[in-house]
Amino acid sequence: MTTTNKRTSTVTTPIDVSLDTLTTWDQIPEVGRNVSGTGHYEATFDWDADTASGAYIDLGDGFVESMEVWVNGQKVGGDVSTNPTKVRRDVGGVGKPTIDDGTGTQVPLVGEDLYTGGVSWTDPVADISDLLVDGENEIVIDYASSLSNLQLSRGIGTVTPHYRNWWNLKVDYFAFGPQQARIVPFVDVDYAPGSDPTPEPTTNPTPTSSPTPTSSPTPTAPPTTVPTPPAMEPKVTVRRTVRAGGAIRVRGRDLSVRKVRITLGGRKLAVTKVVDGRFVVRKVVPQGLRGRKVLRVLDRDGEVLFRTTVRIKRAAG
Repeated sequence: MTTTNKRTSTVTTPIDVSLDTLTTWDQIPEVGRNVSGTGHYEATFDWDADTASGAYIDLGDGFVESMEVWVNGQKVGGDVSTNPTKVRRDVGGVGKPTIDDGTGTQVPLVGEDLYTGGVSWTDPVADISDLLVDGENEIVIDYASSLSNLQLSRGIGTVTPHYRNWWNLKVDYFAFGPQQARIVPFVDVDYAPGSDPTPEPTTNPTPTSSPTPTSSPTPTAPPTTVPTPPAMEPKVTVRRTVRAGGAIRVRGRDLSVRKVRITLGGRKLAVTKVVDGRFVVRKVVPQGLRGRKVLRVLDRDGEVLFRTTVRIKRAAG
């Protein structure tokens, strides 16, 4: 007996829309609230790496169902899964027609990489600093909804405030689609110990009474004091953004120690002598480091003389 699949997927109707402002499907006249399916969004934006340390992407207060975000071809959140049950597989062989794409065309069903993690449903804000490049950047959003809105529009279900007598279990139309996609820059600022002003007292102390002297003491000349010059804070300069496998240069001055140790991301980067209060170190950034890492300059006893955050980009190529 021979069987033939006539329909193997849901019929789809492409809707092409150009948006000036990203919003949910129910707010787009060409789409509307009765639609269920998938949405594919593409856009570009410019990024000036000299004006900020990095950026977050803010996708709104939350979203319904599932969404994947890609910046310059790299997924926001998560990595390719190494779980044996989720490895990439091809069904039926590449180049062989295996499934109807919903428009009557037979296409090969090719496996894709599956990822761990992604964008949070309840708090869709993610750090994309490591994915940005100086200049033009590309963002892609792939959104998938459930069939609930379509089923409600066909009368298969009805809007119910408390489904099956479950309090607040509401069956209703959802606002499918991403609400927004805002790029929010941020700047890392170093904290200098001792820079906070001394707080003023919140209450006025009660003055104490002056005791009545019983005799007049012979005045003496006040002792001569030599003011102690304030200790100078070490000054260290380093580029805030470097690349894994590339060079990083650290320069310091106004140090009162004879030797310092420098670490990056908890790893030993260099040990160098301090001559006349100064040092210069040039090292290669370890290949395994990526993202924002803390650079520390320590004395021989392990006391931190200076710390800052350095953003490490992917290795070139």
